[in-house]
Amino acid sequence: MKIVLDIGCGHDKLKPELDEKVIGIDSIKQKSVDIVHNLEKKLPFQNNFVNRVYSNHAFEHVENVKQLVEECWRITKDTGEIYIRVPHYSSTGMYTDLTHKTFFSSRSLDYYIDGTYLSTMSGYSSKVRFKVIKKRIMFDIPYKPIEWIVNLSDMTRKVYEYFFCWIFPAQDIVFIIQPIKKKSK
Repeated sequence: MKIVLDIGCGHDKLKPELDEKVIGIDSIKQKSVDIVHNLEKKLPFQNNFVNRVYSNHAFEHVENVKQLVEECWRITKDTGEIYIRVPHYSSTGMYTDLTHKTFFSSRSLDYYIDGTYLSTMSGYSSKVRFKVIKKRIMFDIPYKPIEWIVNLSDMTRKVYEYFFCWIFPAQDIVFIIQPIKKKSK
């Protein structure tokens, strides 16, 4: 049985697929929450415990995102995936909810991706590394038609964020990443 952790599940926990058990964790007790836990603290799971982490609009509510990302790496098996969906920093939704604490761009997780400029920044070090499976800036009507152009490459996403995001605001950004863990000898 595969274990899936739904971080910030709220009242709408992810539905399990065949041969999956979904555990919902949130800081507020609701009907579908299995574990009430402060997401600013270490997650209450063993290393390499889950096959998949799913989070739909929760990371922006956390102040210490670095710790939560690194905790997801710790508890996810090296063959697992981590799905994170958050509002893009240009989204009006980002500014509407007063509980939002952290803004995200397409490069927000680049500190953990080898070969990116941000992964070489001095003063920032972590053993945590990820492989990018998917990165996508999402748009809503009326800007949906430009979504495919913006997502052609990391460069087109960067150009969009530098020059066009305040003209054509995005809705969300999706990251699907896989932990990279060195095997012990």
